[in-house]
Amino acid sequence: LEQANHDSEFKEFIDTTMNKLGQKLSIASYLLKPVQRILKYQLLLHSLADALKKIDLPNDITIESQLAMEFVSSNINKMKREHEEYHCYLYFKENITDIENFDIKNSGKFFNESKAFIEKEEVSLIVFERYAIIIQNIENKLVTKLVISIRQLDVCLSQKKDNYLIFKL
Repeated sequence: LEQANHDSEFKEFIDTTMNKLGQKLSIASYLLKPVQRILKYQLLLHSLADALKKIDLPNDITIESQLAMEFVSSNINKMKREHEEYHCYLYFKENITDIENFDIKNSGKFFNESKAFIEKEEVSLIVFERYAIIIQNIENKLVTKLVISIRQLDVCLSQKKDNYLIFKL
């Protein structure tokens, strides 16, 4: 990418092409967009396989490509989930420091974070595989209100009010 940005001949070709197409994209856009769309290749291959079936042409290579793309996309999705989970752990590990003898690494898989209200005060409910943590942002500092083992957690719907569901823990 760096070399392409400094290659005047290549840059001129890209500029000419962009002007013909009426678009103004950077060289990086041409290189990054296909990578960002890799998960859509599976749909393209599926459509291609269907079209080849309709006109009775061999499509073994298309089916093989579909299987390969399924493998690639499942790995990409798995890596994305792991990356997101890792950043959640880092964020909570750095910002929730007032819990003694609690290691966030032992809390299991991160499931969800959502806002809730306890006695009209907004709190965040962070749900992991083994624990639920209720925290509150007080003066830009996360303060732990409660750590609950999922095994001990009993949740039941209390009532519906103004499009809100109210639960009892």
